[in-house]
Amino acid sequence: MKKVLINGKWENKDPSELRMNSNYLGSIKGVYETIKVEKNKMFFVEEHLQRLFDNACRINLPIRLKKGEIKNQINQVKNKLHTPNQLIRLILYPQKILVFSDDLEIDSNIYKGVKIMTFLGKRNNPEIKSTENKMASRAWSSARKSDCFESLLIDKKGNIYEGSRSNFFWVKNNTIYTRENDILPGITRQVVLKNYSLNINHDILNVKNLTNIDESFITQTSCGIVPVKQINNITIGRSSPGKKTAEIMLLYYQSSKTANK
Repeated sequence: MKKVLINGKWENKDPSELRMNSNYLGSIKGVYETIKVEKNKMFFVEEHLQRLFDNACRINLPIRLKKGEIKNQINQVKNKLHTPNQLIRLILYPQKILVFSDDLEIDSNIYKGVKIMTFLGKRNNPEIKSTENKMASRAWSSARKSDCFESLLIDKKGNIYEGSRSNFFWVKNNTIYTRENDILPGITRQVVLKNYSLNINHDILNVKNLTNIDESFITQTSCGIVPVKQINNITIGRSSPGKKTAEIMLLYYQSSKTANK
C-alpha cells in the first residue's frame, strides 16, 4: 500500500489505483502536475503550481487552497518518503486534492540517446494536463511494449505533435525547431524556450521528413533533456547527443542548479 495525502489527511491506497489510466484516477475530470525532486531539491515548483491553477481555471475546476497551502502538502509528502530523488504527483479533482510520491530512478544511458516510436493519436484539449487522457496512456503503453522510451503522437497526415509524456524538438542546419500549437506547454519545454539565448523556431515536422533532420531530443519533467537517436527504424544524425542537443543539455543542467526549491 502507498501513503497518499488526500485533502490533507493520510490514507493508504493500492498503487494500481494511482496510475493515471486507472478507474480511480482516470474516471473523474481533473488536472495534475508532476514535480521532480533530486538530491532533496524540488524543481520549478512555482511554474508547476501556476500551470495547475491555470488549467483548473480553464475547465472551471475550483481550487479551495492557496498556493502556499498546497506547497505545504507537497513538502509533507516529500519528507514522508525519506529519499533524495522522487516524483511528486499532485492531482486536483472536484472536492479532492491528492498528493503522493514515487521513487525517481533514471538510467544514465538515456543521455546517450533513446529510441522512440510514432503513435497515431492526439490529445483532447492538448494544452491542458488533464486526468482524462487515456489516449496518451495507450501511447505510453505501446512504447513500453515496443521497447521504446517514448511515443510521438502523430495525425493521419503524419504530422508530429508531441510525446505521450514529453515535448519534441528537432535540429536542422544548426537551427532548433519545435511545434508551437496543439501541444501541452511542458514546463521543461518552457524553460528551454524562455531561458536560453538560442535560435529556436516554430514549425511542423512530418514523419516522411525525419531522414532530413540532423538531431532530435525530447523534454520532460523527470529526465530533463533526452537526446533521440532513433525514431521508428530511422537513425537520427551521426552521433547522439548531437552538438545542439548537447549544448541544451548543458544549459539545462546549469539552470537546474538554481531552480527554485
